[in-house]
Amino acid sequence: MNILLVTGMFVESEREPLGGMAKAIYQISKGLMKRGHDVRILSASGMKREGEWKYKGVSIYHIRRGVDINSSEISEFLMDIIQREIGIEHEIKRINRMWHVDVIQYSGWYGIGMLHFSNIPSVMRVSSYTKSQLSTNFDKRKVKYLELIERMAVNRMNVVYTPALVTARVIQNDIQKRVYVLPTPFQEEAVAENDNLYKEVLNNIDYLLFFGRMSKDKGVLVINECINDIMTRYPSLHIVFIGTDTIIDGKSCKSEIIRSAGQYIDRIHIMNALPHSKLFPIIKKSKAILMPSLMDNLPNSCAEAMALGGIVIGTDGSSLEQYIIDGKNGFLAEIGSADSLLEKIEQCMEISEQERERMQKNAKDSLHRFSEEVFFDHLEELLKRVANKK
Repeated sequence: MNILLVTGMFVESEREPLGGMAKAIYQISKGLMKRGHDVRILSASGMKREGEWKYKGVSIYHIRRGVDINSSEISEFLMDIIQREIGIEHEIKRINRMWHVDVIQYSGWYGIGMLHFSNIPSVMRVSSYTKSQLSTNFDKRKVKYLELIERMAVNRMNVVYTPALVTARVIQNDIQKRVYVLPTPFQEEAVAENDNLYKEVLNNIDYLLFFGRMSKDKGVLVINECINDIMTRYPSLHIVFIGTDTIIDGKSCKSEIIRSAGQYIDRIHIMNALPHSKLFPIIKKSKAILMPSLMDNLPNSCAEAMALGGIVIGTDGSSLEQYIIDGKNGFLAEIGSADSLLEKIEQCMEISEQERERMQKNAKDSLHRFSEEVFFDHLEELLKRVANKK
């Protein structure tokens, strides 16, 4: 089959690391290509690069149709989305004229696919869904519009699937038809690690780690609520935050972390997003990885941390329970509860070295459930059925 993957986020060169949605898109393209399908990616974003190029053997079509998701002007934000969707549909028609497309897979993200009116069979992998994941990140008016355009997009599709059970339930309730659950496969990445940053900043220090987008939905404010309790309870413990800053109620998450730290600021380390070569050594040496998400979509970052021997403290009901069994291969706190998070941190800090090693082994072993073979068996069958309009 000729399969076109449409996304609102990718990279501009092979030198850039893939993260989140872009990584999932690339992983899907390579997996389907191994099975004999011709797969290409159409990306629409604000990147400078435009036209056709290749990313590690995969053909990329890119159009410049950026959307400023943090724009305070709703009208401008919505116009950007509409223009992006018009651009995507024009480009799909152009691609289809020279390379017959059997099926399109959209990456559901802020209305991607809402103007899909062609006769080409369509599938959507919901990468994010505001109603179940991101409603805490925006004001109520923007959330209302985002929920509307995302519901329009999933309704345009022949088939919808998502990695997380909790997300599937919300979408099914919205569109009143079946949403498939295909957990994202996990494959360990071969990385030439560089531990220079670890040695310069964190060597011989015990620390908790948060990495990823610093936003409300990822639970950063829940960590903020218990920073003082953590620092008081463990006088030699540090907390490391690594990732991209976001704005919440006009304030940056980084500034809120600094404010919450107060007198303990010398034991708080805040860094921008790092390439895996520098991040992985920091994950490996952490006492625990904090992922107190309010809602998530089975993030690959959790699997990465577990594969590296990290003990993840996630939240029950956010989708992380698909990875973590509390007390066996990690810990699960209550969503939005700083007291529960603190309790799980205490449990993690008090386990013996033998128990820690057992939990780390369990974490690595449990990832076998998320095999590529199982995922691509299901995805390939789904795409064939949609392409044949069954």
